Amino acid sequence: MKKRMFPIPSVNISMGSCTDEDDGRTWNYVTIDVMTGDYCSNGTITLDDLDDLFLLRNAIDRYISKNELKPSDMTKKSKTQQPEPVCSDYTVIEGYLKGWAPAEKFERGVFLKTTQDIVDDLQDMVDIDTTVVAYAMTLLGFKAHFSHDDGPHGWMMREDPTAVHTIRISLPGDEE
Repeated sequence: MKKRMFPIPSVNISMGSCTDEDDGRTWNYVTIDVMTGDYCSNGTITLDDLDDLFLLRNAIDRYISKNELKPSDMTKKSKTQQPEPVCSDYTVIEGYLKGWAPAEKFERGVFLKTTQDIVDDLQDMVDIDTTVVAYAMTLLGFKAHFSHDDGPHGWMMREDPTAVHTIRISLPGDEE
């Protein structure tokens, strides 16, 4: 196994909003910080629109596919070395999704859960809204399935007893 030259970085994703003082327009942005250790920044990406997060993910997915990149053993182990999530809502979602992995397409063995299904399943543990669940599902790589003829829709999930998820983000108003 190849040894890493540098420690495994942590990736922190946060959202915020800005208001233009001249015309009062408000927009949301996403910031992605990659850190090695407590003080060493590998870089920051600021996306001017929430949809840009999906564009970035798609570009990264295309790059990985085109270059046939595979995670190293160190990267696979890094999931257990990440710090705890910053928000209890996400800790509950992580526990809920343990044993479920994202599916690429709707086929035999793939289950669909709507965002509201997940909120309803979690209602006795946490007061959570659909926006938080949808954002977490997207961050974890789950894909939505829609049938345009009033057929089934929801997040595509397949059973995987080894699936464990870590969400590392902060939202405006969250306490660190």
